[in-house]
Amino acid sequence: MWRNGWRPAFACVFAASTITVTALLWHTGIALWLEVLICVTLLGLIYGNIRKGTDLMRVSFIANRSFNIINHIYFNNVIEVIIAVAAIGPNIVFYIRQFVAWKKAQKSQA
Repeated sequence: MWRNGWRPAFACVFAASTITVTALLWHTGIALWLEVLICVTLLGLIYGNIRKGTDLMRVSFIANRSFNIINHIYFNNVIEVIIAVAAIGPNIVFYIRQFVAWKKAQKSQA
């Protein structure tokens, strides 16, 4: 049981911690909707780690970093904006490659 059940158990702990910290420490002066969206995308990342496949995790990561860019711009944190953009890049390249491969497969079937 422990071997199969540790991932969901830790995911629940991390999810509860994420929700609690977001509720307790949201920044005054910045839109609450942004903090909530960052929290939701983090929950997507947590859930994406325990399920099969990487699509949910990749999409949640891209969304999370996009919302973090808005947050870092608000706080004038240029270095973090650059890091977030650099982190999104490989995931976008991955989906572009998947799209190109899908298009090639469509053409070869037609």
